[in-house]
Amino acid sequence: MQEEIFLPVEQSGRERSIIEVLDEMMASLELPFAQKRAAQLKIKKGKHSGSVVPSEAERKMCGLSDVDIPATIRTCVERGSHMEKDGLQGQIMPEDLRMKRYRNKKHSTVLFVVDASRSQGANKRLAFAKSAVMAMLEKAYCDRDRVGLILFGDKHATVKLPFTKSVDVAAENMRGLKAKGNTPLAMGLRLAEQVQLTDRRKYPEDIHLTVLITDGKSNYDTEHGNPVKLVYQAAEDLRKNELPLLVIDTENSIFGMGIGVRIAELADGAYVKCAE
Repeated sequence: MQEEIFLPVEQSGRERSIIEVLDEMMASLELPFAQKRAAQLKIKKGKHSGSVVPSEAERKMCGLSDVDIPATIRTCVERGSHMEKDGLQGQIMPEDLRMKRYRNKKHSTVLFVVDASRSQGANKRLAFAKSAVMAMLEKAYCDRDRVGLILFGDKHATVKLPFTKSVDVAAENMRGLKAKGNTPLAMGLRLAEQVQLTDRRKYPEDIHLTVLITDGKSNYDTEHGNPVKLVYQAAEDLRKNELPLLVIDTENSIFGMGIGVRIAELADGAYVKCAE
């Protein structure tokens, strides 16, 4: 597995490790996505670790369970000796209030959406996809993240592996992967959206990242319409639902259609391609 960890991809014309790209994206997502979800849902999880001075708005919104009572009392006592002349000694004032600070460990939920269609069997594209997923699975195991796997190909998109921390199970699914049939790319993205939204409702404090590995050659869908346009619509839906996406493009032909790049743009995601 050691060589797979440094599996090369190209990003903005520069060759990088796939793990380096994944690390960088997770770091960029952790603060804005985790804090935004926590603020929206008023999540306060983690170990109580010290106190903070709240803003005026936070003082108005906080409940009793948010107040660090010992720290608030200490602040009041320390202030008390200066307030005797005003007759306010012993009274807790708004400026005395201290809120609990929580130390949170953010967990990641990574959903791999892998193209298993016939076109992936050419030029070792499927081998690259397998190696990329295996490398990222090893990283997820080290970070104790949850991973899931969707395969699309042969007119179907299937949740091959529900979210799990078991890398062995995920790896076994990848080892036996064979490419065949058409490329229902939009179906894979729509299924990914459904899976991620369902899981986010259960674990709103997690960072939910979707990693799409495909050559972008969409040519089939159960819904009416142009298969490529349906892909673009699915990418826009990911953006609207604030589901971050990393596109790993296995198409390296000079005659490529640039679909992978467009997917990343519409989803407001990140884009890399396999190094030649």
